[in-house]
Amino acid sequence: MFTSDFFYPLPEEQIAKFPVQPRDASRLLVYRNGTISDSEFLNIPNELPGNALLVSNESKVVAARLPAQRESGAGIEVFLLKPQGKTMEEALSETNAVVWEAMVGNKKRWKEGEYIRVTELPEVKIAWENREENTVRVEWKETIQMADILERAGKVPLPPYLNREAQPEDKQHYQTIFAKQRGSVAAPTASLHFTERILTALEAQGIGRCNVTLHVGAGTFKPVTAENMLEHKMHSEYFAVSGETLRQLANHEGPVVPLGTTAFRTLESLFWVAQSGFTVVPQYPAREFPLRFSNRKLAFSALAEAYPNGLEGETEIFIYPGGPLHVADGLLTNFHQPGSSLIMLVAALIGEEWKRVYQHALDSGYRFLSYGDASLLWKKVK
Repeated sequence: MFTSDFFYPLPEEQIAKFPVQPRDASRLLVYRNGTISDSEFLNIPNELPGNALLVSNESKVVAARLPAQRESGAGIEVFLLKPQGKTMEEALSETNAVVWEAMVGNKKRWKEGEYIRVTELPEVKIAWENREENTVRVEWKETIQMADILERAGKVPLPPYLNREAQPEDKQHYQTIFAKQRGSVAAPTASLHFTERILTALEAQGIGRCNVTLHVGAGTFKPVTAENMLEHKMHSEYFAVSGETLRQLANHEGPVVPLGTTAFRTLESLFWVAQSGFTVVPQYPAREFPLRFSNRKLAFSALAEAYPNGLEGETEIFIYPGGPLHVADGLLTNFHQPGSSLIMLVAALIGEEWKRVYQHALDSGYRFLSYGDASLLWKKVK
């Protein structure tokens, strides 16, 4: 399967550089049974069946881009991605030093053995831990937590395709209403459209909700460069789910609709945890594990019994056209980058119809990418 099959022309003027205000004033494209219709996000409760269960990602974005300086004054930006040897929560609670996997701007100018200092907090020093492996050591003596350092000196890690500096208001705009668990370096953007009045309307309709956590890594923006998309190497991301959510999923009889690709990947990963008994999910689990439970109800019932207090793990799962899908009946999502693994996930759900959906969105002036409009896509019926 060729990566080139998942490209489309995206005009710069249709990339949303800033969100609409209020955030639930965005547009909503609905694809159902081969029909495309245009709506408004405020109408989302009416676009969902009353027995639907919405699954949101409650990960919270951290201000992980740290501007720093060499002794000469030259600027170096350190984008902290993933703590080494600690969970994200442990790392953010640390009061002395943390080693991180990082992306470094101006890497060539920062030499081995040289300390750089965080611009806003010069008492915080950063050194290479392993330059070849892109790991850095952040250390400080003042009794503050790593989370405080990021809050005081870090910048919101806006997607690179926005091609602008983060503004103070992005700290609020680039955070979802569901955000609780600190750890993402990119927002689960489908949930950015939700407001309290939307949640109230959903509750009035009797539509169920539950939460999972998947800490979104910078790999979500990694382009698929392999000519054959199945040769693309997916990134690993931390996920967690409560026992209560497992029981909700096990007992739910209606359609399940994840809010965004991250919630979608988490649900599909959990299905494979049930099959394998392992909480580390590889890129292609269907190639490695037999099906012990033939449907999601059986799978989540088994998980609820085995993990009454919930579970956590890591996933590299790659969801692609033609691959198996076992959990979601639909997907609420934004419009994604050409040639991305997220476009491939959409195509896994609705097949070649993704091209018609995206062309309609382009022709109709929808706003694209993280701060753009939303789409509600129902699974293609074979």
